[in-house]
Amino acid sequence: MNTIPLRTGLVALMALALTACIIEREHVLAPDTQGLVVDGDTLAPVQGAQVRFEALTASPASMTDAEGRFSLDGRSEMRRVMPVVGGVHRDASRVQASASEYETGYSSAAFINGLGPAQAEYPVIIMLVPQGAAEPHLADLMADCLETPEQRHAVHIAARLAELDPRDLPAWLDTEAALGLEEHISIVLRSSLLLDCEQTQAAHETLQGQLTAFRATAGIGG
Repeated sequence: MNTIPLRTGLVALMALALTACIIEREHVLAPDTQGLVVDGDTLAPVQGAQVRFEALTASPASMTDAEGRFSLDGRSEMRRVMPVVGGVHRDASRVQASASEYETGYSSAAFINGLGPAQAEYPVIIMLVPQGAAEPHLADLMADCLETPEQRHAVHIAARLAELDPRDLPAWLDTEAALGLEEHISIVLRSSLLLDCEQTQAAHETLQGQLTAFRATAGIGG
């Protein structure tokens, strides 16, 4: 019995079935996002900073108001995908801010992808580091493995958050803002990055010590 036509037919039927299963689903490129830009040293709002989604270069920037606040409209697109169990997943879009006399600052807008238009889970706080600021100790420990401006910025922010005085916290640092800052640092200074450092153990211990101090100060546990 010649099985070649049978196999060819089965393959064609499987391809047809798979094609029939393909659906269009809205994929979120960036969520609707609100947040605040502050001076990394004084923690005071920065007015007039330009804020945008890093990956959406064609999207218009938002300018911070007198209170340092900004709002960005999300963006999504329709994609043809195979419906799969667990298609809903946690995601994050990088947000960047620039202002005169500061290095470019970054943060992450975390959201749930796969359920249509999304809203950032936390307010996005971007702490700007003044130009010429001294490098923190963690930057020295990670000197051979820091590769991007986002990573260098996160090292500065982790050090600054660890120094916060629990008796004098800024009004904007509520639980949601603190969780967003912690998640951003964990995304950018991920464990796999630390493994590439020559001083892996020292860098890991330093970063975890800073995050632990920040969690205790902000009262977010972890």
